[in-house]
Amino acid sequence: MDWIVLIAALIVMFLVLGFVGQAIKSAISTAILIAILLLVLQVVFGISPTELWQEISNVGQSLWRNLPRGFNYR
Repeated sequence: MDWIVLIAALIVMFLVLGFVGQAIKSAISTAILIAILLLVLQVVFGISPTELWQEISNVGQSLWRNLPRGFNYR
């Protein structure tokens, strides 16, 4: 009986580690793509990350202001 529990625990451990590994791989590749995009925007168009973040913030605020009052959860 102990062998069955040990084998089941090992299988679960490998499945969890595989999932965590895939999540980390995905996060790293996304971070690399964002860094490349920021570099291209800065070199080609002269747009700094600060300017880009300010514009993203403005878009978010604009969307929030234009929501119908029913969606306002304040």
